[in-house]
Amino acid sequence: GPVVVLLDESGSMQRDGRYETASALAIACLGMAAHSKRDACIIGFNTDITFKMVLKGDRVSIFGSTPESGLTLEEATWRLLARHPRGGTRFSPALLAGLEFIKEQPKADILAITDGHCNVDPDALEAVQEARSRGMRVFGLTIGGGHFSQAVRQVCDRVDDMDEAIQNNDEARIAGAVPWRK
Repeated sequence: GPVVVLLDESGSMQRDGRYETASALAIACLGMAAHSKRDACIIGFNTDITFKMVLKGDRVSIFGSTPESGLTLEEATWRLLARHPRGGTRFSPALLAGLEFIKEQPKADILAITDGHCNVDPDALEAVQEARSRGMRVFGLTIGGGHFSQAVRQVCDRVDDMDEAIQNNDEARIAGAVPWRK
């Protein structure tokens, strides 16, 4: 099934290289999805959805203020690296958009990359629980203390703290943070 990456682009991600780390993780996920021949979607968010990048086959389309389609993975990577975080944070619109992307595919994964400074609306939590009952999984990769976030803990089946993994040079933990389906 497909994989959806929810990439936090809120203003709090500007601190301590959080956004650079988060972007690198999102790009790695897109590359892994392409290698595994899985459809993938990166949804950038702050208080709303800032962009949506969709990988189908070996081509990427970007939906946002300047839509583009037919991009290579390398071209899409450069577009992602040029972005800058700003604004507040609402997790629910991105979660609901991710669920919409995977709605017909029960063996899907959602990966949230965030510093955890966010809230989740009850309707989004309910939608996540319903999708989980059909086989969807939700993982969290947190940066900047996000693993302490109640919202992240409510939504995710498993949370990995990337700050700790990077500080301890724990390559296996970083590489294994997203359990890819066989």
